[in-house]
Amino acid sequence: MLALLSVWLSVAALAMSIAMLVRRAWFTDVWLTVTLYTAILSLTLAGLTLWALRKEPPTGPGVAGRRRQCQVGIALSLLAIAIVYALVGATRSANP
Repeated sequence: MLALLSVWLSVAALAMSIAMLVRRAWFTDVWLTVTLYTAILSLTLAGLTLWALRKEPPTGPGVAGRRRQCQVGIALSLLAIAIVYALVGATRSANP
């Protein structure tokens, strides 16, 4: 369940970061904070799930699917964080 929640939270974080990229009016402190905390929570849940699965046999029921969900959640969260950091960097370089 945590792996699936991790994926959905990372999708939400990615959607918020793309929304900030498209609509610059949404690039505020509140959106920035919520986006980063959502991505970090997604990474935490994925890490907890992978840690819980470390001793499970790879052929166990549902283990491969949960691991794949964690990998997707981690990838999408890192992409959302990269977009946010690129936006912050571009804003700082534009306004010295």
